[in-house]
Amino acid sequence: MAYRWKRPDGKTGSWVSTEDAAIQDAVQKKSSGPGLKVTFDLTIARLLFKSLARNGWSIEEGNP
Repeated sequence: MAYRWKRPDGKTGSWVSTEDAAIQDAVQKKSSGPGLKVTFDLTIARLLFKSLARNGWSIEEGNP
């Protein structure tokens, strides 16, 4: 099984092997910009993702 994030507009992240990795990728994608890459500890990423989830972001489970 693989996981990826999905934004409210339908855009998705790359498939990754764990749900935690998808959460970290989503938070990094939302927090980074041109020339800026932010990395978060998993605990912080989970807390930040809860905020994204309230705004329509989700984690999909599937087979790439």
